[in-house]
Amino acid sequence: MKVVGNVEATPKGDKPTLEKELRSKNDSKWHGTHAGFQIGDEIEFRLIVSVPDVNAYGYAAYTYTISDTMTEGLTSRVKSADDVTIKINDEDTLNPQYYEVAVNGNSFTVSIDIKRALDDHAITAGNNLFVYYTAELNDSAIYYGHGGSSTRPCEINTASLVYPNDPNGSTTGKTADAVVKVWTFPTTITKVDGKDGTTQLNGAKFVLSTDGTLTLTDFALDKNGIPTNTEKLIAFYTGVGSTAPYEIATPEMIKAGQDITYVIEAGSVAVAGLGEKTYYLYEIKAPDGYNLLTEPTKFTIHTHEGDMTVFGNLPYLTLGDDETQHGLYFNVVNNSGATLPETGGIGTTIFYAAGALLVVGAGVLLVTKKRMNKSED
Repeated sequence: MKVVGNVEATPKGDKPTLEKELRSKNDSKWHGTHAGFQIGDEIEFRLIVSVPDVNAYGYAAYTYTISDTMTEGLTSRVKSADDVTIKINDEDTLNPQYYEVAVNGNSFTVSIDIKRALDDHAITAGNNLFVYYTAELNDSAIYYGHGGSSTRPCEINTASLVYPNDPNGSTTGKTADAVVKVWTFPTTITKVDGKDGTTQLNGAKFVLSTDGTLTLTDFALDKNGIPTNTEKLIAFYTGVGSTAPYEIATPEMIKAGQDITYVIEAGSVAVAGLGEKTYYLYEIKAPDGYNLLTEPTKFTIHTHEGDMTVFGNLPYLTLGDDETQHGLYFNVVNNSGATLPETGGIGTTIFYAAGALLVVGAGVLLVTKKRMNKSED
């Protein structure tokens, strides 16, 4: 077949398609809009591209060029072709001989020789190719409601596909950008007196985990009340440039070992870098004169499918097994005297401000010198 004149030829009458998804750690499902992650999490991404019947249009060559770019709060794990896997219809793996990967900082391109793979019967017209790769959410990530902008309210991964559209020439077509958003969240924890539910108490100490089966014995506290067994605990960075009093540390920060702690002291304090998952806050020291909680405070952060900057789609927090939706902050109650509080699994009291937009609690200072320096650059 020969196309004459200035005609755009699209195989099978349809332009190639490109979709982008990321896998949530909350439900392990692939989502095409967004998901929430903890600082330091490895994030799985995939692209889905359709395979046209290029031979029906007489193409002598036909190569897809996929471009992928991540914002600075994401660290691409793609350093070579070894870090990209392509599956045919999400089943058999495509031989790497049919594609090349070029890396440029936090961006990369994947060039797939569709024509050659078709001629070798490695793929078939009508197949979908699933392109897999990963990234890490790093400590430069924008926290929900703090430091973002209308164009970049969170971390963003963007991809596009360039493809030939003229068998007699060199012109190309380009898909619309495929975009997914990566969110990470702060929360505010306040220790209060159970008598009135509002009086703030100081001197409490906590540790945080995603494991709800731990006990004080598991932490092997030393004479100063510091856990010596931190295997299942979440580490925090508290040094210069931290975005909140307690910022979840990346694996690199933990390895460096500087300004790392596993103990949260409250008062009222902000913790930043939380993902869309369930956490357990264990009290390891109660305020003087108050009873130590015997059960962890269970809280879960959730997201909606829609635009999370719009009221009605805001992220929310649930406590224990109660599905009531609350803002991204909560109180932990301690009682004094001989009677221990009813735990109900969590031992907490909630403040919820209806209609609060992008909230993390009053008095939380998440904008620090690091963030201000960035805005000045």
